[in-house]
Amino acid sequence: MSSIAEEESLEQALTFLAEETVKFSLCPRKALKRLAELSTHSEKLVFLFLCISQPQTFTGIRRTLKMDKATLSRTLKKLHHRGLITIGTDFLYWINFKALDS
Repeated sequence: MSSIAEEESLEQALTFLAEETVKFSLCPRKALKRLAELSTHSEKLVFLFLCISQPQTFTGIRRTLKMDKATLSRTLKKLHHRGLITIGTDFLYWINFKALDS
Protein backbone atom coordinates (compact mmCIF):
# COMPACT_ATOMS: atom_id res chain seq x y z
CA MET A 1 0.00 0.00 0.00
CA SER A 2 1.43 3.38 -0.94
CA SER A 3 2.05 6.02 1.68
CA ILE A 4 -0.71 8.25 0.28
CA ALA A 5 -3.21 5.40 0.13
CA GLU A 6 -2.28 4.33 3.68
CA GLU A 7 -2.70 7.92 4.89
CA GLU A 8 -6.15 8.15 3.23
CA SER A 9 -7.17 4.81 4.71
CA LEU A 10 -6.07 5.95 8.17
CA GLU A 11 -7.96 9.22 7.74
CA GLN A 12 -11.17 7.37 6.82
CA ALA A 13 -10.82 5.00 9.76
CA LEU A 14 -10.05 7.91 12.08
CA THR A 15 -13.14 9.81 10.93
CA PHE A 16 -15.34 6.74 11.44
CA LEU A 17 -13.98 6.06 14.93
CA ALA A 18 -14.29 9.70 15.97
CA GLU A 19 -17.94 9.75 14.90
CA GLU A 20 -18.68 6.48 16.69
CA THR A 21 -16.90 7.61 19.84
CA VAL A 22 -18.85 10.83 20.06
CA LYS A 23 -22.10 9.16 19.05
CA PHE A 24 -21.99 6.53 21.76
CA SER A 25 -20.26 8.73 24.38
CA LEU A 26 -17.94 5.89 25.27
CA CYS A 27 -14.91 8.09 25.42
CA PRO A 28 -14.80 10.68 28.20
CA ARG A 29 -14.32 14.34 27.27
CA LYS A 30 -10.86 14.22 28.82
CA ALA A 31 -9.88 11.54 26.32
CA LEU A 32 -11.11 13.67 23.44
CA LYS A 33 -9.01 16.56 24.77
CA ARG A 34 -5.94 14.29 24.79
CA LEU A 35 -6.84 13.16 21.28
CA ALA A 36 -6.39 16.72 20.04
CA GLU A 37 -2.87 16.75 21.50
CA LEU A 38 -1.75 13.72 19.47
CA SER A 39 0.31 14.52 16.40
CA THR A 40 -0.18 11.68 13.91
CA HIS A 41 -3.19 10.02 12.34
CA SER A 42 -2.02 6.61 13.54
CA GLU A 43 -1.73 7.83 17.17
CA LYS A 44 -5.23 9.28 17.02
CA LEU A 45 -6.64 6.19 15.34
CA VAL A 46 -5.17 3.73 17.85
CA PHE A 47 -6.09 5.93 20.83
CA LEU A 48 -9.72 6.26 19.66
CA PHE A 49 -9.94 2.57 18.87
CA LEU A 50 -8.80 1.68 22.38
CA CYS A 51 -11.27 4.19 23.85
CA ILE A 52 -14.18 2.33 22.31
CA SER A 53 -12.82 -1.20 22.18
CA GLN A 54 -10.46 -2.08 25.00
CA PRO A 55 -8.65 -4.15 25.99
CA GLN A 56 -6.96 -5.26 22.80
CA THR A 57 -3.98 -7.34 21.81
CA PHE A 58 -1.36 -6.07 19.38
CA THR A 59 -2.66 -8.48 16.74
CA GLY A 60 -6.26 -7.47 17.38
CA ILE A 61 -5.44 -3.80 16.89
CA ARG A 62 -3.34 -4.50 13.80
CA ARG A 63 -5.95 -6.67 12.11
CA THR A 64 -8.91 -4.44 12.91
CA LEU A 65 -7.20 -1.22 11.85
CA LYS A 66 -5.26 -2.90 9.02
CA MET A 67 -2.04 -1.27 10.17
CA ASP A 68 1.51 -2.19 9.33
CA LYS A 69 3.32 -3.93 12.23
CA ALA A 70 6.11 -1.36 12.37
CA THR A 71 3.69 1.58 12.34
CA LEU A 72 1.53 0.07 15.05
CA SER A 73 4.52 -0.83 17.21
CA ARG A 74 5.90 2.71 16.92
CA THR A 75 2.47 4.19 17.66
CA LEU A 76 1.88 2.04 20.74
CA LYS A 77 5.34 2.91 22.07
CA LYS A 78 4.61 6.64 21.68
CA LEU A 79 1.22 6.35 23.39
CA HIS A 80 2.73 4.27 26.19
CA HIS A 81 5.64 6.71 26.62
CA ARG A 82 3.12 9.56 26.97
CA GLY A 83 1.32 7.51 29.61
CA LEU A 84 -1.93 7.37 27.63
CA ILE A 85 -2.05 3.59 27.44
CA THR A 86 -0.96 0.76 29.67
CA ILE A 87 0.10 -2.76 28.81
CA GLY A 88 -1.18 -5.47 31.12
CA THR A 89 0.80 -8.51 32.17
CA ASP A 90 -1.39 -10.45 29.74
CA PHE A 91 -0.15 -8.17 26.87
CA LEU A 92 -3.49 -6.38 26.55
CA TYR A 93 -3.50 -2.67 25.75
CA TRP A 94 -5.75 -0.36 27.80
CA ILE A 95 -6.41 3.37 27.96
CA ASN A 96 -4.80 4.79 31.09
CA PHE A 97 -7.74 6.85 32.35
CA LYS A 98 -5.71 8.04 35.37
CA ALA A 99 -3.36 9.83 32.98
CA LEU A 100 -6.28 11.62 31.39
CA ASP A 101 -6.89 13.51 34.63
CA SER A 102 -3.46 15.12 34.65
